[in-house]
Amino acid sequence: MDALLALWLRVPWYSPRYALGDDLVALCPTPGALPESLMKDRAAWTDWAKHHDTISGTRLAPPKKPAKYRNVRVRIDGITFDSLREAARYGELKLLQGAGLIRDLEVHPVYALQVLELTEATAPPWVIHTVGTYSADFRYHVVVSGQVIIEDVKSPPTRTDLYTWKKKHVEAQYGILITEIE
Repeated sequence: MDALLALWLRVPWYSPRYALGDDLVALCPTPGALPESLMKDRAAWTDWAKHHDTISGTRLAPPKKPAKYRNVRVRIDGITFDSLREAARYGELKLLQGAGLIRDLEVHPVYALQVLELTEATAPPWVIHTVGTYSADFRYHVVVSGQVIIEDVKSPPTRTDLYTWKKKHVEAQYGILITEIE
């Protein structure tokens, strides 16, 4: 809020503010940005000022809605994580990689979800269709066993029917096991 507006809001109505008249609008960088009706009614001005830039008169963007699951998005090492828990797990895995216990840490690996259609009109007698994708949170190799681990950080509200279906589809298609971290 600019100093002139702050001063105007503190001036009592019985003061000589009325003597300013149109000069108050003339002092704004964009003359005429304030509607005439707002110059006479303090309540209307206050309501208008909540939703508009007081200098240019342009409407402000509405406040952001909170996330669906009340998660907080975090950006670490240039990677955006959907939750604080996922970011914390990334930190743990980075420590394990630094200690040499795991290697080839990948963040947000994507798997194609594919289905097989059997046809008699083509050779070979099948067609593969990609019906979607599944994005896990992490994939890495355990150094001692050589095993590939795929992890997904989940809380009970985020364990939706769609997630469950995609997880089962990836496990069946690729012959892998997805580990859920709470």
